[in-house]
Amino acid sequence: MALFFLLALAFFSFFFRLGSAPMQLWDESRLALNAAQMLKHQQWLITMYQDQPDLWNTKPPLMIWLQALSIQALGYTELAVRLPSALAALATTLLLFWYGHRYLRGPLLGWLAAVVLVSAPGYVGWHVARTGDYDALLVLWTTAGVLAFGRYLATESRRALWLAAAAFTLAVFTKGVAGVLGLPALVLAAAFTGHLPTLLRRRDLYLCGLAVVGMVGSYYAIREAAGPGYLAAVWANELGGRAGGSLEGHEESVGWYTSLLAEFKFSFWLAFAVVGFGLGIRQARTTPEYQLAVLCGVWVGWYLLLLSSMQTKLTWYDAPIYPALALLAALGIGALAQAAHTHFQLPVLPPVLWVLGSLLLLWGPYANLMSDLTTQHRHRFVEAELQFGRHLQRQHENLPALTAYTLMMPPSYNGSTEWYGFIAEQTRQHQLTYRQANALNQIATGETVVVCGNKQRQQLLQQYAVEVLWQQDSCATLRVIR
Repeated sequence: MALFFLLALAFFSFFFRLGSAPMQLWDESRLALNAAQMLKHQQWLITMYQDQPDLWNTKPPLMIWLQALSIQALGYTELAVRLPSALAALATTLLLFWYGHRYLRGPLLGWLAAVVLVSAPGYVGWHVARTGDYDALLVLWTTAGVLAFGRYLATESRRALWLAAAAFTLAVFTKGVAGVLGLPALVLAAAFTGHLPTLLRRRDLYLCGLAVVGMVGSYYAIREAAGPGYLAAVWANELGGRAGGSLEGHEESVGWYTSLLAEFKFSFWLAFAVVGFGLGIRQARTTPEYQLAVLCGVWVGWYLLLLSSMQTKLTWYDAPIYPALALLAALGIGALAQAAHTHFQLPVLPPVLWVLGSLLLLWGPYANLMSDLTTQHRHRFVEAELQFGRHLQRQHENLPALTAYTLMMPPSYNGSTEWYGFIAEQTRQHQLTYRQANALNQIATGETVVVCGNKQRQQLLQQYAVEVLWQQDSCATLRVIR
């Protein structure tokens, strides 16, 4: 029964109306364009943008491969682009459920960790679980790596160590250097649990390291050989640039990530996570609770310290900490429930009542999450920059003979508009011209122009007399008369 309820909650968190919102402006649309160009050119090693190698998006292509396969199966849709992220989020949730059920005392701890994760605004939302970005897949691999390493700390199993190495290798192939930012936390966890001396003497540790470096290094070497300049772009975009300076103006205060956690992204569950960590480290060092509390606490603490020290700060950079926080919150809820049970000498309750009771605890934060997702969803339909897709679809339905026109692009980058233009070209064989808003004087008499946003439309009307062919919301299809 617990699994049934979990799948129902996960459906509404990750999949409900997943493909209905327009393509997002920045990273999501860029990845979608990379995946679409991969299919167009059948170029599976070098990510492409506007038919050229993309040196702005320099991450390895695992996520883009999955999106390309999804587009091939489902077509050029928002759902196809976002489905790999949603499936990765579901897999992460089920991983917490399984891990807690199997390795922690009390099968309900896995259930608690999973339901905390599916109700955490920092995890369920834009740029992580519900958009076609790297982060949900990255979190799946880093979480698998952390939990596998946790099994190594508990059992010193060679298999667990190799599974951790495989998971972090996949994390690198998903988002480059971000995949290994948390490795120092694992070293600290081994030290705090007394396993570091033994770990450093294990030959498998060095074999795993060589395997990871060999596979990752081989990819980067092959990619550089295929397109010289790639490694320099990686350094500028992922290493020295983001850590040493604020890229694209994304600079915040040192305590920004902690404030977001407390105020919005994990606010309801944060106190339980603190309790879980505090009570967990008071257990005997050989207990699963102690080892998990140390592992998750160090992972979260290291990430927050590292991200807070970086100059470039974006809200989704802390995505890998949420499964660890969910496990800590589950430990806290379980410990408090056990203390209340002992103190009040309550009778032993069947698991079904524990599940129903935890659903009551979940109701408030989960309802708030659904309300926030609804608000964000509606907001996407009033942003002029995101309206081209719906307008072009309706234009095709109402003006089927119109196959050649100009898209009036916003003055800054707009990958969302480019994505919908690409779809029109590839699936409807339309002929499109792209003009920036500052190039109005290049428009010729008789040209048909698609423009979205009242500001862009007014600029066009100030210079030209036009005939309205079709209009919807803030978008219009106009023919220039003179």
